[in-house]
Amino acid sequence: VSFVLLAAIIGSLFNDYAVGSIRTDVNNSVSAASNVVENYYRQSTGSEKFPDFVRKNSDRLRAILSGFSGRVNDNMLLLTDQEGQIIMAIHANEKVLPLKEVKSFPKEVMTGLSNGEIYEGDGQIGGLFTERHIIGGLPILNTDGAICGAVFSCSSVANEAALIQVMNRMVIMSYS
Repeated sequence: VSFVLLAAIIGSLFNDYAVGSIRTDVNNSVSAASNVVENYYRQSTGSEKFPDFVRKNSDRLRAILSGFSGRVNDNMLLLTDQEGQIIMAIHANEKVLPLKEVKSFPKEVMTGLSNGEIYEGDGQIGGLFTERHIIGGLPILNTDGAICGAVFSCSSVANEAALIQVMNRMVIMSYS
């Protein structure tokens, strides 16, 4: 009984550490990426529609932002318009993006950003993802200070869950 209890406690500690680390990495990534995107947008024009700016500068934005998404394992950066429609997705591994058919963030997420709230979420975000993700979001402001879009950083917790299972097995095997 004490062995099972010990394994459960260790598993819980590993899980808390892994999720906390992902959340910190996601928040750092979205903060840096939104700062770069907003400054680049404002310096280039700041007045054209944000989706047009993203489409016109997609290669350069992808090159700049791939460094931010690559810092965190299995991280994805999403640029949206002010309504939450995804206009660009950058994945660290450039693999098929794990997005479902839904291609926009829920309205309540975007409403929170427009009210000046930083978005922090955990889950599938209204069916946007097929698996659990930790998500951070910040608005992009135009030169007038109005919200014209947003940057979201998303990281799957699936890899960390697999790591925790391996660690739990190691603990169990060491007591066998």
